[in-house]
Amino acid sequence: MEGRIRSVVAVLAFWGAAILGLLILLRTSATPAMAGQLEVVKAAQSVSDWQTLLFDTYDGTFTTTYSIRREITHTGGVDYEWGRVVSAGAEFSGTLWCVQGGQGISLTAGEDPYTNGVTTTLTYGPINFRQVVTAELSFQHWISVAAGDGLDWGVSTDGSSFSFSPVTPTTMGKWETTTVTSALTSLAGERSVYLAFRFRSDGSGVDKGVFLDNVLLRVRYSTGVYLPLVVKNYFEEYEYRDNFEDWSSGWIYGSVHNTNPDGSTSDKFSYGYKQDADTSKVYYIRVSDNSDHVFLTGPQETKGNFEYEAYLRLATSDTPPSWGDEYGILVSPAPLDPANPSAQPVYTLQIRLYRGGGNPRYLVKKWKVYGLHNHPGDELVQQEEGTYITQQPKVWNIFRIERQGNKLDFFVRTQSTAWKHVHSLTDDSLPDNLYIGFYAAHTQMYSYAMEYQFDNVYLRCHQ
Repeated sequence: MEGRIRSVVAVLAFWGAAILGLLILLRTSATPAMAGQLEVVKAAQSVSDWQTLLFDTYDGTFTTTYSIRREITHTGGVDYEWGRVVSAGAEFSGTLWCVQGGQGISLTAGEDPYTNGVTTTLTYGPINFRQVVTAELSFQHWISVAAGDGLDWGVSTDGSSFSFSPVTPTTMGKWETTTVTSALTSLAGERSVYLAFRFRSDGSGVDKGVFLDNVLLRVRYSTGVYLPLVVKNYFEEYEYRDNFEDWSSGWIYGSVHNTNPDGSTSDKFSYGYKQDADTSKVYYIRVSDNSDHVFLTGPQETKGNFEYEAYLRLATSDTPPSWGDEYGILVSPAPLDPANPSAQPVYTLQIRLYRGGGNPRYLVKKWKVYGLHNHPGDELVQQEEGTYITQQPKVWNIFRIERQGNKLDFFVRTQSTAWKHVHSLTDDSLPDNLYIGFYAAHTQMYSYAMEYQFDNVYLRCHQ
């Protein structure tokens, strides 16, 4: 009996050692996991059925159905851009026309011609291709243009540098379908992929233009059998919202009022929840002293990639803004107490107000916050802007910061405009987690106070 037991133990030990050796060998050859993801070893490969990542029929439901961002922009001095055709007969209703947006909102698609000198781009992304094996893009188009004008489709991995290819119709003025596979499949494994459709017209003549419909992106994923080895900070996608109706939602409130030996004030500002005169509950920062900067964070910490949005506005209308009055949103590697702030790098996306009737400016800044009076910052971008942001009191701006890996993107808009992408940067020192918050400043030597208000905070974190 003892001999049989020893035989069984020996067999089990042999197979246990073999399995352990196989796991060690597979783990050695595995690709290291990114933070926030499950590190795995692929033991077998198979491919999923086709999965639809986006399908845009321009019926007004895309943004409520898909989480992939859609953005329309134009360049140059001609304010015409892609726009949805709501009603223009059966052939063009519910499509996208190359000049229906911007100044073209009153044009009739299918009857009016497009305009010379237009360049407008429709962009989708970022789209995660990390587990993609095969990808297919198809889209329907109706093209009738003058020589030198037309439609291009493009692809990018950073959202700014695109590789465009022309779309050449077989017959002008007829609905046709283009399907693309190899150019997209070559991007398999990329963390971020962006798709774009660009319309361009020179000065050689005009016609009915370009219509776009039924943009469909399908992919097939790797569905290999995996052996889990190490879990690194794995998390599910989640969303966080705060409209400041609940005054115990975790944002800090208080004031700073420092008096100098001579009786003057060196710091004077307050912050917290309030019921505004227009009956909305908001978060506010009121800066009463000269040259003060307020950095603060809320209760929510990001994880992985994210999109952070907030509404913000100038609240005071009885005092004119001065050059240097500023407010915005921020992300920080550590919580920020406005009375004793300390963190770096802190990135802000902000408005700089302009006194005397000029347009405000948007800014992106990188700060080294050492303390209340020591916070050197570098302006990464600054641009006067009178369309996509406003300094009118009680009118909301909407700001957005996105993270994809070590890249941050910054966007601005008002409630009546589309998103405007204002800056991108890559920072390899970004920690895995960041805190979201607000920023305000009263930087010039004027005695009046400035109040800024914030609302509708939204954060979505994902892999």
